[in-house]
Amino acid sequence: MRIRAFTTFSKPFLFLGLSLALFLTGCFNPLDYKAPDDGRGLIHVTLPGAGTTKTAITGESGLSYELSFSGPGGQRVDKTASWGETCTVEVNPGAWTVTVKARDAADSNKIKAVGETLVNVQAGSQNNADIKLAVYTEVDTWAGLKTAIETSTQGDSGYADEFIVITGNLNATEAIVFSHNKTLTMAAPSTVSITRSGFPGILIEVNDSTRGAELILGSPAYPGEITFDGSSSGTGALIKISSGKLTMNNGTTLTGNTYSAVYCMGNGTFTMNGGKITRNSASSGAAVYTTGEFIMNSGVIGGSAVDANNATMLGGAVYITTANGQFTMNGGEISHNTAGTGGGGVSVNYNGAFTMNGGLITANTASAGAGVFNSETFNIGGAALVAPDNDVYLASGKTITVTGALTQSPAVTVTPFSTVTGTQILTLGFPAGTTGKVAFTDPAHALDAAGKLITPALVTLFSLNGKVTAPAKGAGPVTTGIDTTEYTGTVAWQDSSGTAFTGSVFAPGTVYKAVINLAAKTGYTFNGLAAGNFSYTGAAAVNQPAGTGINLTVTITFPATAVIAGDRKTITASGKTFAMRYVPAGSFEFGYGTYTSTLTKGYWIGETEVTQELWQAIMTGSEGNPNPSTRNSDPAAGEEQGKRPVETISWYDALEFCNRLSAAVGLEPVYTLTVISRDTDDHYITNATVSVDWTKNGYRLPREMEWWWAAMGASTATGAAEKAFSGSTGSNNMENYAWYQGTFDEHYTHQVGKKQANELNIYDMTGNVSEWCWDWHGTSDFFNNHTDYIGPVSGTTKVVKGGHCEAFPTPCALDQRANWAQANPANYIGLRIVCNQE
Repeated sequence: MRIRAFTTFSKPFLFLGLSLALFLTGCFNPLDYKAPDDGRGLIHVTLPGAGTTKTAITGESGLSYELSFSGPGGQRVDKTASWGETCTVEVNPGAWTVTVKARDAADSNKIKAVGETLVNVQAGSQNNADIKLAVYTEVDTWAGLKTAIETSTQGDSGYADEFIVITGNLNATEAIVFSHNKTLTMAAPSTVSITRSGFPGILIEVNDSTRGAELILGSPAYPGEITFDGSSSGTGALIKISSGKLTMNNGTTLTGNTYSAVYCMGNGTFTMNGGKITRNSASSGAAVYTTGEFIMNSGVIGGSAVDANNATMLGGAVYITTANGQFTMNGGEISHNTAGTGGGGVSVNYNGAFTMNGGLITANTASAGAGVFNSETFNIGGAALVAPDNDVYLASGKTITVTGALTQSPAVTVTPFSTVTGTQILTLGFPAGTTGKVAFTDPAHALDAAGKLITPALVTLFSLNGKVTAPAKGAGPVTTGIDTTEYTGTVAWQDSSGTAFTGSVFAPGTVYKAVINLAAKTGYTFNGLAAGNFSYTGAAAVNQPAGTGINLTVTITFPATAVIAGDRKTITASGKTFAMRYVPAGSFEFGYGTYTSTLTKGYWIGETEVTQELWQAIMTGSEGNPNPSTRNSDPAAGEEQGKRPVETISWYDALEFCNRLSAAVGLEPVYTLTVISRDTDDHYITNATVSVDWTKNGYRLPREMEWWWAAMGASTATGAAEKAFSGSTGSNNMENYAWYQGTFDEHYTHQVGKKQANELNIYDMTGNVSEWCWDWHGTSDFFNNHTDYIGPVSGTTKVVKGGHCEAFPTPCALDQRANWAQANPANYIGLRIVCNQE
């Protein structure tokens, strides 16, 4: 690569950007330099240096340039040139990037290149690189800033960018007026603050009669943050735009001022491309008060409760007024601002206009129009969203103009001054479907196709007969949508505890609820409907609150599905599923036909004994032992340890488990345990004060007569109460139904449900582990005729039934009445649960 540099000797002058070589005067014209014939191309960079001296540049005669050419394959050429030179480099074809840094011998920080130039070099061609230069001044005092703005940049409009770079915190002591027909950027390389003290008036004013002045706050070239911190006793805005432009970018915060942050007058324009305006206050327009033009493309006004802008009257964030007052919101967020009278976010007044094409208004508060208070012109379109937590208040006779298809739903929620049917809410000419994008704080109202308010009629169709099918055992849930002339509805199913039903068919003996969400059609409302109007023939209960709008929830509780002896249902608790079997009401003889026991209500009983895995899932995290079983390892071949029955639990532990299981599935605990004492080593309960409420629907221990009736298979046959084992027919073998110390000489427990079940499909009622019952053990009143017997009122031990893996056949007979101290666990006593029929 060959590098050629050409120098001109004309009078020094600093051009902005590219000065093509043909503009240079002198003894050599670089355009006479012919393109190479070796397949390469030329890049010409003409460096500024001829013309009128710029007052902002000192020591021009010492100005030099550092050039860097970067091209394909990592090629790079660096060049230093002096004031007024033209640099030409011969390079291979391709994309080349040219960067320039200018340095002044007297002040190396006065001029810098802002950006890079891409040159696409063609073989045999000549290319000119356009380099932008910027003039900037560093300041670290308010006086220096005032001089830089008002004096030092006067007349230097020839540069594309002029920066004032703030290098330290400033204490503002007097107002600054920017009145030049030019663009000036204030930026900082690091985080700085400007604090106003010592004077109450305006901090900076943009005021140019030609309207050509533009003050820009923040620049990507300088990533530092500038915070303008106002005065709590101020009598002027932080920044006032009398005439000209203010542009606010990311990295700028206007905060803490009393008397608005920005005051934009009729000939001024304020553009917000980023940054934050927070914690300002005023009577109206705490963040921005505009009688001119305010354009918000991004950024945040407010943003959180602690950053709120607060107005005592109107426009917590923005106040728009007079015929020139225009606010266009294309993006950004206005949130958490407050106003005492109206427009926590935005207030439009006295011929002002607010056009919202995008952005978000949310979480603002005011006495009226938390989001927008519109007493003049409000236009909305596109992705604009006044969130449902912020309403738009429409003053008398005012409307909303939809300027384009709305994408948010709803885009606005309206509080109209007049709620009379026929009140115009939207102006004519809005796109199809717009009425569905507008909601009302009073949901009893809606819009017709012309954008006019309608007051719906009260819903009168109250019977839900035929609209929902009652659940039946084995049938699938009906979820077909409801559609009437007055409302539509969807159906979701729950069990009696309110848990969503996810099964494919309804279980037997179970209470189900249909939760119906109704939505009034256009022209109808539930608002004002008294509670309890809806009905369903045959339902156990129908619950419906008073109507407050266009949506209403009706809950139908159905009677328990039909159930017969042996019906099965499954329950999932804490991730574990267990099954229960239905035992019907009935009577049986015992004492070899001497006495009769009657159970007047059916109930559900565990299909198996409670397993170690279910116990552990329910009791983990309690004070008790999550798995107290001593037979907790070495299961028989092919069996799962977790599915062996839990044992080594006290009677009190069994009650605590029942309560925790009830709570896990949303049922009402049957027992109340207080004054609990536990073993210090194994944590089982050794004593407690116990009370019981038999009406509760939760899980409990079986009463002795319930256990006995279920073990008999609910058989009324003579001698059934004295069966040798559960499932016995008198001729079948006990080994097929029970784990006991018999011909197999068993001494350990097994996975539940591995033997044959009895007539109700209940497993292990005989053998494996004995099972705690509720009753005190006693004989004084046991041998008698009973109805719903619950045992003696007191005693010293509790009944256990069913025999166990170490018992011989005789103790396994159904009429055997073993007993054990309720405070003492044993490794052959577990439990089986019961719950009332729903």
